[in-house]
Amino acid sequence: MNYMSGHKLYYHLDRLVEWKKDNNVSPVYAEIGPTSLCNHRCLMCGYEHLGHKNESLEYGRMMELVEELHQSGINSIVFAGDGEPLLNKATIPSIERATQLGVDCGLSTNGFLLDEKKAAILAGSLKWIRFSINGGNNKEYSLVHRTSEKAFDTVINNLGMLGQLKSERGHNITIGVQCVMLPENMDSISELADIAKDSGADYFIVKPFYPVEKISYRSGEIHSDAIELLRHKLKGMTDDNFSADIRLLELESNSGKRVYKKCYGIDFIVIITSTGDVYSCLPHIGDERFKFGNIHENCFPEIWSGKRKKDVKEFIDSLNKNSCQPNCRNHRINEFLWDLKHPHMHKNFI
Repeated sequence: MNYMSGHKLYYHLDRLVEWKKDNNVSPVYAEIGPTSLCNHRCLMCGYEHLGHKNESLEYGRMMELVEELHQSGINSIVFAGDGEPLLNKATIPSIERATQLGVDCGLSTNGFLLDEKKAAILAGSLKWIRFSINGGNNKEYSLVHRTSEKAFDTVINNLGMLGQLKSERGHNITIGVQCVMLPENMDSISELADIAKDSGADYFIVKPFYPVEKISYRSGEIHSDAIELLRHKLKGMTDDNFSADIRLLELESNSGKRVYKKCYGIDFIVIITSTGDVYSCLPHIGDERFKFGNIHENCFPEIWSGKRKKDVKEFIDSLNKNSCQPNCRNHRINEFLWDLKHPHMHKNFI
């Protein structure tokens, strides 16, 4: 199974029908950043420019937000953001409440703060959890995450603990491991893939590093032979119970000229930061031009139906979409929705 490519909008036909009528539909997916604090300082962190300031969503407001998102028709919530979500004590109660309301939940984490109590709750509440592990041994992990070498052992033990919990109790949680491919960790990624599989993960994904202006880190070159060897190794590990892959082809297909002139995907995805700001997409967090509002000033339904959101969408529509970064979260969705709005002249010849 390919866990992280393409899009799944075709499973939401009712929402698509309303959207095609130009109605203000509710998003399918929301991402909440519970805190900007992080216990690691990864070399290639995409949020480095935000400074990891001491910003966190307060317990009561975060629980209210989950209720508001549910009432707005949100189908899924991912707890991620520019910090480590488990540093906010409201994250797990919020996941529990969202699950009780019937909202699917996912969690992106470095895994260091997981313990038996948290793992038991998350295994029974989450649809998926994704560990960010960027090194296959103590030395390379410490180099990339800029933390102690012992932290690697803690994270791997926590991954195995969750895998064992899933196996013993029959939970349906999908456990994933994601690694960003860098010269600093390339020699140990193969080893990490073996660890992930042995620990009970369902998938292992390797992502290429994509440099953006806001990030100070610049990756050196990785020889194509090394990438091909890794690809071959991962392909051989894939079976009925485990998937492993490098997402190179998806990035390449996302890098060409774009046929769509509007970013329709922002109607279905919303980002809420640790400061309560509501944004159209991740790469523009911190840029007021892309901000819909703030949940400390208005409730989410008011923001989503407000004039400010309409104005921001009009501004985004005015931009050249080929200037957006290649690994755009909305790219596949935009291709699909542009085709729906601008159907082929021979559409009936199926």
